[in-house]
Amino acid sequence: MGKLDCLMGIRFHEGRDYCSYSHIAAVIAAEWKVWDGERIVAQGSVSGWGNKFGVSDDALEKYLGNFAGEANKKYVLEVDFTEDGTALNKFKPRLIVEMY
Repeated sequence: MGKLDCLMGIRFHEGRDYCSYSHIAAVIAAEWKVWDGERIVAQGSVSGWGNKFGVSDDALEKYLGNFAGEANKKYVLEVDFTEDGTALNKFKPRLIVEMY
């Protein structure tokens, strides 16, 4: 458990609450919408603790949401980060959009 985990709102272990003890709050909070022209076809939000996340050898990922789209259609993703994430800058954060 480290500072990055806390900033991203990820707790790997129950028990001693390192983030609270260290006074490190989660800073990833966002509201998102997917637009098809002028129509919203999906939306969601993420904040605080307990959201889905992923870990690999070179990344720690926070899951913001998903939607089912149609093949060969163009959508616009709008993401509004609602907390000050400046504390994450030294970790070089990236927003990644994937198709499945």
